[in-house]
Order: sequence, then C-alpha cells, then structure tokens
Amino acid sequence: MFETDFDKPQLVCLSEIFYPGWSIQQEDIDIININGLFRGAILPEGKNVYTMKFKPSDLSLGLLISKFSYFIILSLFLYGLYRRKYAKL
Repeated sequence: MFETDFDKPQLVCLSEIFYPGWSIQQEDIDIININGLFRGAILPEGKNVYTMKFKPSDLSLGLLISKFSYFIILSLFLYGLYRRKYAKL
C-alpha cells in the first residue's frame, strides 16, 4: 500500500522486481516493466492511496494441477481398497 500526492500524472517506479500478476486494486491502472527489471505505473494527479495485489496465473494453474493429482491418487487408493476387500482368492 502506498500514497501519492501529485500535481499532474506521474510515472512511478517501484524498486521491486517486475513479475506478471501484479495489479493495482483501486483503479484500472496497468503495471509496466521499467528497464526490463522494475515495476512501475503511470498514476493520475491528486492525493490517492493505492493497494497492489499479487495474483499470478501460474500459481492458479499449479493449484489446479495439484487438486487434479490429489483426486487421481485418492481414487486409485480407494479403488485398491475396494479390490482388496472383494478379491476372490
């Protein structure tokens, strides 16, 4: 969270590494890559408070793959128990 007070629109550079998935919550402001390393944004004039949120797409994909894998492993385990219980010897 950070606060600004500008007389005119300004380019703000944050000293944090750029990584896709960052967004500014309050307004429709794009996060841009500055010099191939840092994050930045062009912010409007006036006194404003901004909150940045990190929601990368690769984490969502990883969570989906993990849930799917868990379901498959659980299904195979339950199937093995079922076969063992009703197996004819």
